[in-house]
Amino acid sequence: MKKTIFTAVAALLATLPALAGTPCKDYAEASSKVSEDGYILFVYGPDWDRTSPDFIKPLFNDPAIQAAAGNAMLIMAPYYQRPTKKQEAEQAAAWGTLNRPHPHSAQTYPALHFHDKDGRAYAYLRGPQLRCVSKEDIAKGIAERIANHKKQAELLAKADAAQGVEQAKLLGEAAIVPLMERPDKIADRIKAADPNDESGYVRRLTFYPEGIAEKNKDLSVEEGIAMVEKALADPAYTDLQKQQYCAMALGYLHRNGGESNSAEIIKWAQKMKAYAPDSYLGHSADVVVAKWAGAKPTYVAGSYFNPLTNIPKEDDSKDKKDKKKKKKK
Repeated sequence: MKKTIFTAVAALLATLPALAGTPCKDYAEASSKVSEDGYILFVYGPDWDRTSPDFIKPLFNDPAIQAAAGNAMLIMAPYYQRPTKKQEAEQAAAWGTLNRPHPHSAQTYPALHFHDKDGRAYAYLRGPQLRCVSKEDIAKGIAERIANHKKQAELLAKADAAQGVEQAKLLGEAAIVPLMERPDKIADRIKAADPNDESGYVRRLTFYPEGIAEKNKDLSVEEGIAMVEKALADPAYTDLQKQQYCAMALGYLHRNGGESNSAEIIKWAQKMKAYAPDSYLGHSADVVVAKWAGAKPTYVAGSYFNPLTNIPKEDDSKDKKDKKKKKKK
């Protein structure tokens, strides 16, 4: 397994220039020689997360990690929750003009922050993707973010040379490059280029399910389902966004009839699950069937628990009861 991961990392690194990240003592040194690959900050919390320095420092000094970093400037960046004056000076020297997250945010303790040469944070590597994987996986994650940042920059450059709907499409593609943060004010730029949203990216990027549900909460079941079906036919929405619309359909059915709509609830739960089975809404489909459709899911030993296909029939339950009675006799 490790050999396979190492081979994948090597293949990904082969697509990048034969460079290596440059360790720097602070932001002043890094900014004096920064390239298009920008900065990678190795963030740790020395006064709160006492294990993070021991985790981050070996990564910072590791040749494989440095090789994965392209031509980025690498900075060890302490982040104190309650710094003394001396600690604040140390912190300021490392971060320079780069934006710091809130001390309690998900971007800290420990994390890798990726900033472009102008200082914009374009990606992060944190949480389980950093703490619960091998060094080879971390190197792969760094290389992927460096490569995807180049792809995003290329799309933005093409967008600058385009106009109208074509420009909006390029900006939209740049906004959804995997693992990347959205460029600043990208939705506003798309709206200006495509006022009628022919590209669909305004709908995708400004999707707010709570607002849609609140706005349409008083629709009848028929009106609500029609609204949802129209959205599902719209290619602008992602699978996860379409799951949110399926959840709205289930809400209409549950509020207006409950178990009397069991067949429809099961149908929409199956549809919601099919879009992205491993998402939280994909998993919640099983609960919806059990709680809202009156079905009692069963567990089949040695198989995946899927109550949408393992709903016991009434006759099966009677057979089991009869068998138990016979055993007692």
